[in-house]
Amino acid sequence: CVVCQNRKPSDEIVVLDCGKDDHAYCHDCLRDLFESSMTDAELFPPRCCRKAIPTQKIGHLFTSDFRQRFMARKAKLTSSNPLYCSSKVCSKFIGLEKVSNKNATCPDCKSITCTLCKGTAHSSLSCPIDPDTQQVEELGKQEGWKTCPGCSNLIGHRFGCWHMTCRCGHQFCYLCTKKWKSCTCAHFDGPRLLERAEFQARRPGQFRADRTEEYRIRAERRRLEENIACGYSMWHK
Repeated sequence: CVVCQNRKPSDEIVVLDCGKDDHAYCHDCLRDLFESSMTDAELFPPRCCRKAIPTQKIGHLFTSDFRQRFMARKAKLTSSNPLYCSSKVCSKFIGLEKVSNKNATCPDCKSITCTLCKGTAHSSLSCPIDPDTQQVEELGKQEGWKTCPGCSNLIGHRFGCWHMTCRCGHQFCYLCTKKWKSCTCAHFDGPRLLERAEFQARRPGQFRADRTEEYRIRAERRRLEENIACGYSMWHK
């Protein structure tokens, strides 16, 4: 197993097709990786060699309950325009299949949410100003968050390069918000790049377990410098 380095019987190993090299994972390490991805958005979807691990190949390793929770999280994190229940005591993610015209009904608490302003459903034609949304926008100004030109979601940048890929698929420069590669801004910020490399190097499944931390960080920094599709971001609803 490339993670724990333990030798296991072949029926307890899954070999992933990573292109140049095939990597073997034991069932326990795969379960740990998928469980971690349920609480850490940076690990979702679980990857090997930066490629998503195909769930159809390992679905039998997980319970039916886990598979359902995993698919629900996938729908939530891959939605280009996520909608959440407007009830503050619920806030459950509402899938697009629950949307009817301009309103959506929460499958749990049955509260009705306006799909335009994402607040409580209203009878007026124009959406009322939501004080909570105003607070988030004010916080975004203070923190220097940017608005995705593609879907208008707020995005906060922590570290790495300035290349942002929003969950809606739009790619842009975080410094000027112009379409990626259409501006003359620098690609990297030195300290942020090093911080990003250190973060990536410690993620499970990125390197063989016998590689030193110094090697991992150096290799990851070199990869980030060569591949400028590395943006890390936080989305704020």
